[in-house]
Amino acid sequence: MFRFDLFRIRVFADVNFASPFSSIARGGLMLMLIMRFPRIWLPLIGYSFSETPVWAGICILLLMGSLSRWDP
Repeated sequence: MFRFDLFRIRVFADVNFASPFSSIARGGLMLMLIMRFPRIWLPLIGYSFSETPVWAGICILLLMGSLSRWDP
């Protein structure tokens, strides 16, 4: 089913070891941004509290699109 001899290739083993940590870090970043954008950062730069959910969603969608193309 799966060829374990592929793990003898150093690059293959390193990428498979680092990939879960990359996903965890990206998920933590998205969680932090979801919590900080609408409550702290957007009102500080001049958005009203009624507009912050919309702009936070737009910013996070753009960030998700830019991060997803770098997924190994």
